[in-house]
Amino acid sequence: MMTTSSTGWMRYPSMSVPNVTISMRLFQALKNPAEVHTAAIQGHLAGALVSTKLVYDSLHLLTAANQALAHQSESRMATKSIHTELLYCLSPTKNISQSLAKFGMNSSTASVVAVLFHPQSADISSASLDGLESKLTSQLDCESSHSLWPDTNPECDLVELFELYKVTPEEQALSKESGDSLSYCFVTRVACKDVVTV
Repeated sequence: MMTTSSTGWMRYPSMSVPNVTISMRLFQALKNPAEVHTAAIQGHLAGALVSTKLVYDSLHLLTAANQALAHQSESRMATKSIHTELLYCLSPTKNISQSLAKFGMNSSTASVVAVLFHPQSADISSASLDGLESKLTSQLDCESSHSLWPDTNPECDLVELFELYKVTPEEQALSKESGDSLSYCFVTRVACKDVVTV
């Protein structure tokens, strides 16, 4: 069940690994993208920064976050950190460099979703989680920061996303006819990446 923290971050319990919370927040109109990009590359940020351009909705992102946690708990990560593993899990290919370049931020990215992974234990209080969220928020100088989209991401480049995930026009039409969300087109590809690569 999703909750909202006192710092305004959306918190989700992990579906793949017990006792882990995934926090997400949208940051728009970044004023310091080059500085943030450098800090991310140097490992000075406590979370993953995902470009909003290729994220369809929060379920798409949450599915990849749960995949990354599963990879970490099973000691089979393809990348060096949980944050880069999230970007890798979003990508339909197994090319790590391409995954990081496509789904991560660069020095001119305007909007990102920040994602934090928190292990839940008796020693970690809600206040310390709030502190981690506040610290990352303070590193991202932006015009607006708020919860994720209630439905789909209006900044998503659907044409590029369809091409990247190889979603056919027939599949798009079938989703519309059946009343299913297009989200399933992307979520199933993320969830099945370990089995099938598009």
